[in-house]
Amino acid sequence: CREGSTWMKKVSDRIEDGKATPTDVQVLEDIAYQIDGKTVCAFGEASAWPVEAMIDKFRDELVGETSDDNDTRSAERIAQEQFLSSVPQ
Repeated sequence: CREGSTWMKKVSDRIEDGKATPTDVQVLEDIAYQIDGKTVCAFGEASAWPVEAMIDKFRDELVGETSDDNDTRSAERIAQEQFLSSVPQ
């Protein structure tokens, strides 16, 4: 919960500040689901549930606050990632 809640805050701040990419919404959801039910303390679940509910109910609005223009990766790096994701594993 200590690490995950910090990462959820960082990604949420990027979305709120208009500095996020559409992928960040999925990253935020992935972080929340990795915390939920997998922590020793109740804080982890208590921090994940509202994020999961927010994404479930307002995904389109959150994605609408993002932009592909905020992607800070180089064009070469993006091309590499696209190629690697297309290779069967």
